[in-house]
Amino acid sequence: MIFVNPSRVVPGFSKLVQGQTAVPVPPDSSHIYHSFFKTYFGDTVNQHGYALKYVVNGRERYTVNGRRHTVTDGKLLVVGHGSACKVEVNENETVEGLCLYLNSGLVTQAWGTLGTETDKLLDVRELNMSAPEVFEHVFEADKITLKPRLDYLRYQLQEGLLTESAQTEELFLNLAGDLCRLQFENQKRVQLLPATKKATREELLRRLLIARDYLHDNITEPLNLSQLAEVAALSEFHFLRQFKAAFGKSPYQYLLQLRLQLAQHLLHIGGMSVTEVAQACGFREVQAFSKIFRKATGKAPSAYQRII
Repeated sequence: MIFVNPSRVVPGFSKLVQGQTAVPVPPDSSHIYHSFFKTYFGDTVNQHGYALKYVVNGRERYTVNGRRHTVTDGKLLVVGHGSACKVEVNENETVEGLCLYLNSGLVTQAWGTLGTETDKLLDVRELNMSAPEVFEHVFEADKITLKPRLDYLRYQLQEGLLTESAQTEELFLNLAGDLCRLQFENQKRVQLLPATKKATREELLRRLLIARDYLHDNITEPLNLSQLAEVAALSEFHFLRQFKAAFGKSPYQYLLQLRLQLAQHLLHIGGMSVTEVAQACGFREVQAFSKIFRKATGKAPSAYQRII
């Protein structure tokens, strides 16, 4: 078996502001773009290597292989090698983002290492050097272990602390490992889906992830099962069964969990009445919100608000 070495181009980073053209970098190299845009309309490009698209604040809209993804504050989109990707920014306030490009050989090496038994790691011939299958979808960065690394990276870029090539190479190796760990989680979900063929399970997960992203983007809207099934291009019965298999909850239970998390956050920061919080979280009636909140947390919203 051939051992695939990552590109030896020294990883780099660039700061992009409104009206500035991106610094050209070699294809399939590791690079960071730290961007600040109000408006930006990129062309569709075939991506060489993998990418993590992280939005610090604001909103970026991506089209990846014909599928649309909205990335907002504190969220992260993973894009696979060879994907057709387009980004649009059109906001009133400046959107800050980190676009982290990872060399495909680097990611393949990380994937092979993480998927190999420890006793076999001393012999590179034992490594599985196949490229990871990436499921493009949006992660909430604070729900994954990558968030502290991204926040620290932003701090390093702001303070000009990334100056040594060895330091940046180590950074990108860690990012490659983080990307692969995210994909391991999705591979586990693939195994949970009740379909015989692996290709069928993988396509099902892609569709379910699109529907789940839609839930995250529209948690305050009056969603129903038929809408979500349509987003996933599945029948309602099939969608309900497969969603629960992949995520351990029904779509309604998952949506309710998102709304309650948002409610707890709004009650924590203060400045809103219980009625305003209920409306902001997609609950039509404050009485229903209070009952559901109490059942989930053991406290009424007003009591929870006073405690914190």
